[in-house]
Amino acid sequence: FVCVLLFACSSLGQEREEAAVPEVEPQVSPTVQKEPETAVEAPTVDLSAGEELVLVAGGFRFAVEGEAITSPGPTIRVRKGEIVTITFENAHFLEDGRPSGQRHNFTVVADKGLPFTQLEPLWGAHVGGFGDPNLAEGERGSVTFAAEEAGSFFYVCTMPRHINFGMWGRCIVEE
Repeated sequence: FVCVLLFACSSLGQEREEAAVPEVEPQVSPTVQKEPETAVEAPTVDLSAGEELVLVAGGFRFAVEGEAITSPGPTIRVRKGEIVTITFENAHFLEDGRPSGQRHNFTVVADKGLPFTQLEPLWGAHVGGFGDPNLAEGERGSVTFAAEEAGSFFYVCTMPRHINFGMWGRCIVEE
């Protein structure tokens, strides 16, 4: 067993000139969005029977079409038993407009804290995944469903690590 310690010393009584370290902004993958400089509060969207909501995936976040991207995504509030439609679009492109290569889906689940392999859609509410292809950039799909029980639930992208990146929102079902 050999242990080698190396020390760097300067002469006593002499001031050492510190080399200036330039400030460099860390490199960020073009598919990972930086956090917004100012926090944007996620809106709440109330859906009534027969209404449609269009959600988009912008990076690893959700937004109501035409609104700011937030994490968590907008809260969706529906009434138990009412039939609503969610249309989901994958709008995850690089800053220069090229495809990011990221596929996404939309799924209503009971608990976003489970491993993605254990997530199951509630009430058949999913676009992509669970036997259907996940959506590539520019693709859009819809699901029409009735929330069968009241409570607080989540919608997520079930692709690995996407929930950790902020791709989730609340789905509140009221009596």
